[in-house]
Amino acid sequence: MKSKYLAGLTGIGLLAGLVVACGDSSSTGTGGTGTTSTSTTGSTSSKGGVTVATSTSSGMMGDGNDTLATATQLMADANGVVATDPQNPPTLDPPDTDVDFYKFTATKGPWYFSAQGQPQGKAFTAGYLDTVITVYDSSMKQIAQNDDPFPRTSQNGTLATILPADGTYYVKVEEFCESALATTACPASYFASITDNTYTFFATKFATDASDVPEAAEPNNTLATATAMPYGVTMTAGTYYLSVIWGTLTPASDADWVKFTIPSDVTVDAASRLSATFVLPPPTTKGNGSNVNPGVVQIVDPTNSNAIVGELDFTAAPIDATRADINIPLLPNHEYVMKLPFGSAAADGAGDFYFIEHSVGGGNPWELEGKNNLTNANDTFATAETLTGAMVSGGGQGFFVEGDLPAGDVADFFKVPVGTGTKTSVACAGVRSGSGLSVKATVLANDGTTSIFSDTETASHDITITDKPVTGNTNVYVKIEGTGSATVTSRSYRCGIYINP
Repeated sequence: MKSKYLAGLTGIGLLAGLVVACGDSSSTGTGGTGTTSTSTTGSTSSKGGVTVATSTSSGMMGDGNDTLATATQLMADANGVVATDPQNPPTLDPPDTDVDFYKFTATKGPWYFSAQGQPQGKAFTAGYLDTVITVYDSSMKQIAQNDDPFPRTSQNGTLATILPADGTYYVKVEEFCESALATTACPASYFASITDNTYTFFATKFATDASDVPEAAEPNNTLATATAMPYGVTMTAGTYYLSVIWGTLTPASDADWVKFTIPSDVTVDAASRLSATFVLPPPTTKGNGSNVNPGVVQIVDPTNSNAIVGELDFTAAPIDATRADINIPLLPNHEYVMKLPFGSAAADGAGDFYFIEHSVGGGNPWELEGKNNLTNANDTFATAETLTGAMVSGGGQGFFVEGDLPAGDVADFFKVPVGTGTKTSVACAGVRSGSGLSVKATVLANDGTTSIFSDTETASHDITITDKPVTGNTNVYVKIEGTGSATVTSRSYRCGIYINP
């Protein structure tokens, strides 16, 4: 699925966030080789609980916009787009010390920001900047910040927020490893691997058209009054723009409903099945700037006694960029309703708004048991399905799969060739992706019985299997089990398995 604001593709994520790029801010871990150290900018500080811009790095950048005081003024074009010159793109040079500031005049309302260093079609390819965007108001107070898009399909900083008033705003663009979002230091080799340090920055106000709509007038908490999810058709048959709905949740008793019917012609890869992603970007000034944390968000089937198809508790923590999104298989040409309740207040947001970003398409390769409508086809070590790997950024291979564990299906087994790898990492999501299945993943050695490591997902815990030694094994086996919810009907899961150097 494409975003008309960002020229790159934005489809269903492969749960590939566990791999080795040092700038990876995924919730599932850093993976890969160990890190050492890097310089930091010290470009933000806390004053009385408010984050404000201060000094930048001591490095010699020399591009003239390294502080708020020297921010480059950008003017809107005839279409209201604020952007750098694509024919003369700015740089973060060197990327381990340089930051760039911009200022522009904007009107109150929903805005979209992007700092695109990674070219279209180059998802997770080494050599490009991993950008972060931070927005400040006219008093230079931080109001929003974000790293990767939701769903994560690139490492280009993107941000959707609602600016609280007409006036002057400032934006900082920086490399992820140089930002406050980086939880571990990056080695000099990471920065040396960035061979293209150019990027394009732009900001534009959201339109109200076939793929972007505000919520319906209150009250909108019945099927008849629910906001209709937009599906904007692209120039390519079977593909649709990223759908966006924004609104408010106030007072605390408020609840908004969104109804949707996935188009019947959505293009899905032959190896996959139709999946739907719903993302509510995180609140606070370290997220999209909202002061609303949604509650238990449900997807229900009104044609089947309002059965709960999917559910995700957005209050289960963490309230930051590492939180989960709803990603479950759904039927085309079938009406569903998303119920969005107020959950809790986020302490330092600028407004009571929310965004829902929705995409449809193919997900991870579908397990052959489900794809071919088989029974007990991969339920034992002896009948494990062999997965096909793909090279991932930073070296090593990734093996991706999506499946189900309905009643009576006790476990699924998958076989992964080790090759020249020495470590394995696993990321799986069921309940953390909106399914009713709490997943347990166990990595087994060649014999199919010796456990290398296992971990179990909960509503507030992602599976964390990172860099476990597999030397001496020709293959490893991953056993997927799960505990099903009594109220949520989906039993889907998706996994990424990584064999690292």
